[in-house]
Amino acid sequence: MKFSIIYSAYNQRPIFERFIFPALERQTEKDFEVIIGDDGSNDRLCEWARQPHVSSFPVKTVWQEDSGYNYTQIMNKAASLADGEYLIFLSGDTYPHDDFLEEMGRALKPNRIVNGMRENVDFKTGKVMSKDWRIYHTTPFISHLMSRGVEIFPVSSYHFPWSLMTFNTLGIPRAVWQKIGGISSGYNGIYGKMDWSVCMKAFFSDVGLWYNTAALACHEDGGVPKTDDPKGEEVFREELKEWKLKRYGASPEPEKNKPIAEIL
Repeated sequence: MKFSIIYSAYNQRPIFERFIFPALERQTEKDFEVIIGDDGSNDRLCEWARQPHVSSFPVKTVWQEDSGYNYTQIMNKAASLADGEYLIFLSGDTYPHDDFLEEMGRALKPNRIVNGMRENVDFKTGKVMSKDWRIYHTTPFISHLMSRGVEIFPVSSYHFPWSLMTFNTLGIPRAVWQKIGGISSGYNGIYGKMDWSVCMKAFFSDVGLWYNTAALACHEDGGVPKTDDPKGEEVFREELKEWKLKRYGASPEPEKNKPIAEIL
């Protein structure tokens, strides 16, 4: 199997029924399975998704008790069920364009992580409200490539390139995920920096970080914005020092009071 699409979910069954599963049925690339990691929903999403008549593609689910925000734990559990060569991470408020998997397959390689792009959409009207934040807040060179229509390109050459990556629309070889140990357990119960962590560990393992701007997904506009937990930055800071040490073999100077962006 080529792809394992791993969805996070929390009481989002209506979106899965109306948008996500129909979008998955329309994928031009058919070699995939779907794994739903449910962080304690009470809407019986997992039971619904596993019914044979619901989809033509294989579906696996894993559910855990609701004990607060535990994305790290449920995603690691879901990824452990994957049989695909590549893992594709999507959120329960996001559905892919029809050629999303085909485009991800065009960009992914055994030693490469790829981020797709999102459009923020009003699910009631179907209207695109805004584009992916990275189009507006990334480096000038990357913005230039996007504006010139370049679809697949690396971001690894920039300082702290992991800060340009996000889990929603992230594709990663399963072998790389296993090599770096998935999401570090230190992020259990914390919102933020898990995607930085995974991409940073891969980067220091000589895995390339890339974009494919043609791999588009629709993200629900108007959701409740979340602010990164400061504890996540503390965990990431320690991880970054640990992985720099593994990569370069010399302990970095104490950098307790420096912003993450200045560490590298």
